Amino acid sequence: MQPQREKADHQVSQAVRISLGLMAVVMLFLSPDFSMSGDEASQIQIGRNTYMYLCRTLGFLPGSTANIKLDNYSGLFGVITTNLKHWMPWWDEIHMRHFIIAITGFLTIVYSGKTVRLLWGRTAELLTIWLLFCSPRFFGSAMNNSKDIPFALGMILVAYFLLQIIHVAPRLERRHFAGLFIGLFIAIGVRIGGLVFAGFYTFVAFAWLAVKYWRSARPYVLGVIGGMLCAGLMAFLVSIVFLPKVWANIPVNTLKALQNFSNYHLALTMLYNGRDIPTAQSPWHYLPVWIGITVPVLVLILFAIGLVLVVRGPRFSTALLLLMVLFPWLVTVMNHSPVYDAWRQFYFIYPPMAVLAGGAAGWVWERLQQPAARLAFSLLFVAGLLPPVLWSIRNHPMENVYFNETIGGVTGAYGRFETDYYGEAVESACKKLLLQPAFQSPLTDSIYVADNVPTQVVHYLKAANPRISVRHILYDGRDTVSWDYAFFATRGIDTFLKRKDWPPAGMIDSVKADGALLIAIVKRGK
Repeated sequence: MQPQREKADHQVSQAVRISLGLMAVVMLFLSPDFSMSGDEASQIQIGRNTYMYLCRTLGFLPGSTANIKLDNYSGLFGVITTNLKHWMPWWDEIHMRHFIIAITGFLTIVYSGKTVRLLWGRTAELLTIWLLFCSPRFFGSAMNNSKDIPFALGMILVAYFLLQIIHVAPRLERRHFAGLFIGLFIAIGVRIGGLVFAGFYTFVAFAWLAVKYWRSARPYVLGVIGGMLCAGLMAFLVSIVFLPKVWANIPVNTLKALQNFSNYHLALTMLYNGRDIPTAQSPWHYLPVWIGITVPVLVLILFAIGLVLVVRGPRFSTALLLLMVLFPWLVTVMNHSPVYDAWRQFYFIYPPMAVLAGGAAGWVWERLQQPAARLAFSLLFVAGLLPPVLWSIRNHPMENVYFNETIGGVTGAYGRFETDYYGEAVESACKKLLLQPAFQSPLTDSIYVADNVPTQVVHYLKAANPRISVRHILYDGRDTVSWDYAFFATRGIDTFLKRKDWPPAGMIDSVKADGALLIAIVKRGK
């Protein structure tokens, strides 16, 4: 049996390598297809300002730092991409940023697979990476979300190396603490909130090791204390290099940044379950509902089965992963923190969720010894992933507006939940507008384009022709402003399906997902 087992493991290992190679190619190849995200313009500016501040502080560039605006948001990702743009000016900045984001998304898949392999073996690793890759919202965000996906990478690295430390206990290996440092650095460097979540998980892991080994291996526990403190302190100090706003008084300003992180909100309403509610008044069930209607049903089923693994073992490691899924939600509810834009700020809980789902799939697989039973399970697994994959192919590059079958897809969610909150359809809308006859010949006069969507419109239309003037307006104020063409999205239009003026008059084209109108392209006087 042992040679057969080794042969099977080798085959699964080959399947993992081939799968990851395919995923890397697909993600990097498709990354230019995705629109700028709604936060991308501001994130680019934060990165440039941080880069300029660091270069002037270190004497690499002349000039004063006095007039450089700093932010409570870390500039780590933006500094990296600004520096790359400096050395490769020929590379379109948006495409370059999306390429780097795709790398972080791919690495998140890789280390999610490594995490589940550590606990449940190679088969679970293979199943987990496909669960993540075939999750439309994760896949779409892994192309253009420079905040939440790199943060998710940092958090899954923290999870993986904490579990490695636990796995080899009571033996200490420096490489695991070095890996923990990298994970903590990325998490805190991308978002200061990583200090809370990653720091808490690290403390929980240490506490468990201390309780288990204090009497039998006290030197080991002291070594763990030293390794974790060293990794955490170094990660914090290096990460705040990219958050210069806290330098003047690191303890006080770090607390201020954390407070801003947990209480930041936008002065707008969001569509949730058919009602427009303020971002600061989201109900406790906001996050579970959003996850329940946007994650592939197969993942939800397997995650529910995965809860059994908490009592079937390895118990603490599984419980720690479950804590990583539930703790951020519990903190948000208890702190009454504002939440908005679906659950993108919580995408970092999806890799451990997928790890538990993949672990459950691997656990079921190992208990099916008959070839017919394993074939049936494989067919069911593929059948469960087919609907989100086919949806993604049909609606590419709108993967970020996916809703699962429990709500009837995007058409079932339309008018009840926010769809394109992040401006995923903006680039497609701009391309369609530029195909209109008025834009086909050289412009001699300015054309005024109004919009109620995020800031990407200016980037795409100004790049096409500087004579296009963009005006950001409210939908209800569209008749009070002069414009020739306009983009109107559902975001910010209260209960739009109940209004008689939606879709707007004069619509000449649109961007849709499965028939649901995301952006209306309007010509005035049409």
